[in-house]
Amino acid sequence: MRWVGAVGALLLCMGVCAWEHAETGTWHSDVAAKDLRKLLVDDTTFYVASLGSVSRDGEMVIGAEYYAPCFNASLADQVDGAHEGDLLFLALPVSENWRNALAPNATASVLIHSNADPTVVDVRHGITSPAGRLRWPPERPMWRKGMPSKARVNMHGTMTVVPSKHATSDDLAACFRRYHPDAAAWAPGSPYSPHLAKWARFAPTRIYYVGGFGDEHYIGDIPLDLYRAEPPKLKVQ
Repeated sequence: MRWVGAVGALLLCMGVCAWEHAETGTWHSDVAAKDLRKLLVDDTTFYVASLGSVSRDGEMVIGAEYYAPCFNASLADQVDGAHEGDLLFLALPVSENWRNALAPNATASVLIHSNADPTVVDVRHGITSPAGRLRWPPERPMWRKGMPSKARVNMHGTMTVVPSKHATSDDLAACFRRYHPDAAAWAPGSPYSPHLAKWARFAPTRIYYVGGFGDEHYIGDIPLDLYRAEPPKLKVQ
């Protein structure tokens, strides 16, 4: 039964170490902010988020949605109330989830996580082979390669419709299509879309980040000013 004690000690250390690192600053929220902005442009996530909303009856509704990190400094400056780091969503109000999220005074939650496949290397821990390929270090154990060891974020905030005739609509649409080419078929204005579609801007008001295991990465809130101060690292040009 020694392994039971070892596992228990490890789990305890993860919790204690996470608290100690947060308190002593070994893992800083500014480093986490950089990692988060990288996560938002990580193509292995396929730019898919879980959108959570609350119905008028108080029931939670959750569903998968496409997002795109399109609000860089230039576009954010042209949209009233927007900030760098806001996310663009393609909203279909036929969905209960979107009706909830777009209701007056409503709030929404957006969950984004790294690719859970253990064969997909976490760039924060990967090494480059002589041939230039990213791979796991040979000494890294299997239990440090799966979903629990990777980054994820839960952002609470609000959804705001971007008017279809807004000056930035074409630029936002072009950006979104670069991340999701298939979405052109049901984007606002598409003659092929069977449903009404709208562009929606998600503005986070609170960010809770789990960088992975607490002995390696930051776990906790990321201040909005740190998140927004990170320059965009868009992979898709």
